[in-house]
Amino acid sequence: MREEDRESKPFGLPVNNLSPQMKSPGRLFKLFPVGSEVPIGQVKLPAEGSRFIILLVVTKTGAKGRYNYKPVVIPSDGSFRPGDVYLHNASNVPVLGKIGDRSLTLAPRKGRIHRPTGAVNELYYDIAFAIRKKEGKNRYLTTSRWPVTNRSRSYVIFYRDPSTKRIRFRAVDELLPRAE
Repeated sequence: MREEDRESKPFGLPVNNLSPQMKSPGRLFKLFPVGSEVPIGQVKLPAEGSRFIILLVVTKTGAKGRYNYKPVVIPSDGSFRPGDVYLHNASNVPVLGKIGDRSLTLAPRKGRIHRPTGAVNELYYDIAFAIRKKEGKNRYLTTSRWPVTNRSRSYVIFYRDPSTKRIRFRAVDELLPRAE
């Protein structure tokens, strides 16, 4: 992360989990691969707030096979609580879903925090995600059960797989420290 003459220490971009917390060099900064002067993305943090989660969504392949990223900035304050799910649709089609007893529709290139309700025996939520096909039928991406937890919050990102052109998703859980 670099803003003018300030920069962060190098860090990796994990795919299956979150990177450690880091201090940003400012409210507007660019992301650079180590040893390169060609940025792969730019992040603009909101004027209000001091803690944010930044999801980097791949937008395209850039020069020399490097990826370019679009940042999704999520405030990490009291509105995104343990047990919540942040859903982000990076695809160009609406995603339909149900977590517990609450249905949702997620517009293309939009995201939101979802608070699940309707756990079965307070143990798990029945979940389903789908996309609506042009013929009016749904194509399910998954049906499953997710455990009820107050020790983590989750991120679910829907995207178009560049090799198959099908809509896929990736879910990542963030384990939170125990309340003192």
